[in-house]
Amino acid sequence: MAEIQEKPHTVELFTEVAPKYEFLNSIMTAGMDRSWRKTLLKISEAALGQTPKDILDLATGTGDVPRMMAEKWPRAKITGTDPTVAMLDVARKRKSSIVWQEGVAEKIAFPDESLDLITIAFGFRNVAEASRLKAAQEAFRVLRPGGVFSILELGLPARNPWRKSYSFLLRFGMPNFAGLFSPKDPYKYLSQSILDFPPPENIRRMLSKAGFVPFAPRPLSLGMTWLYVGKKSPHKNQD
Repeated sequence: MAEIQEKPHTVELFTEVAPKYEFLNSIMTAGMDRSWRKTLLKISEAALGQTPKDILDLATGTGDVPRMMAEKWPRAKITGTDPTVAMLDVARKRKSSIVWQEGVAEKIAFPDESLDLITIAFGFRNVAEASRLKAAQEAFRVLRPGGVFSILELGLPARNPWRKSYSFLLRFGMPNFAGLFSPKDPYKYLSQSILDFPPPENIRRMLSKAGFVPFAPRPLSLGMTWLYVGKKSPHKNQD
């Protein structure tokens, strides 16, 4: 098993919620999580400028993003990695051509310049803050020239009135609701991780520092979710 550099205890927390993870995500986002993922794939393909052939989904969880990829791009070779075995076990129960592997974002087990697209949906905030730049650098390393790294992450609305209401909902509503169906502690952590995640401009600067040409951060659903896209220069010389 790869050395886990995620935040402390996240593997244990996600092991607890794995059986009901997708169900609770759908309920707590009023089904918007699927539309956000569709936007992730649409914008990623547009940024790439072609249909991706070799794809990696990091922090894949139970595999909802790779399954959507397989529907959209049936000829693509798709791999989903996650540090939590219980999540991958759920993903493997559904027959598909997707490759499921243990792995972490900051140590990608692929050769240099071997992938067209790398995505991470709702998992980047679970990478330890000190390791996030390393994760972006790893994505840059394994992407081919012209490749795309896309991050879909929950966040806070920019507008103050809605921001305050949403912060209250995250802090109290999400854990209490999830606790009706699943252990409450993992969702307390998830709520706090959204509140603690850096502002969009910080993520854009991090992508730039890793070597990417970053697109402007894109708010979805008033900023409940943000899409960050970095493109590797199509030219070999990255100086």
